[in-house]
Amino acid sequence: MAYSAMVGFLGLNPVHPWASLLMVICISVAFSNLVTFLSVAAGKVGNFIALLLLIFQLGGSAGTYPIELSNGFFMAIHSWLPASYAVHGLRETLMIGQSSVTDIWVLLVIAVVSALLMIIAYRIRLSKLPKIDYEKLAQ
Repeated sequence: MAYSAMVGFLGLNPVHPWASLLMVICISVAFSNLVTFLSVAAGKVGNFIALLLLIFQLGGSAGTYPIELSNGFFMAIHSWLPASYAVHGLRETLMIGQSSVTDIWVLLVIAVVSALLMIIAYRIRLSKLPKIDYEKLAQ
């Protein structure tokens, strides 16, 4: 929706429109799955971890300024942050025009691994809930 608004209403003219759309979809699925996994697996602590991840990504993803201008901490965590691949992939597909295949693959791996871990965490949580005896309720 936001992508179509930027292209349609704001006049954004990406170098690779379909690759940009694919990148936006991969980013949203990867981040949604990651944050949901953290929330399902750890509750409020997971939400706090997601917030910390967001804060670290603001300085370490090279989205606001080049990573070479950052301190050593952000340079060290740069390649471990999902937003680094999102920013690089969007730069490539929107403006530069080179390949973003690696960025898309990394985001897809994050999405799939987060989804699998989310399912496992949900099943563990579900198994700890008390079982409902439906026959007893029917009487």
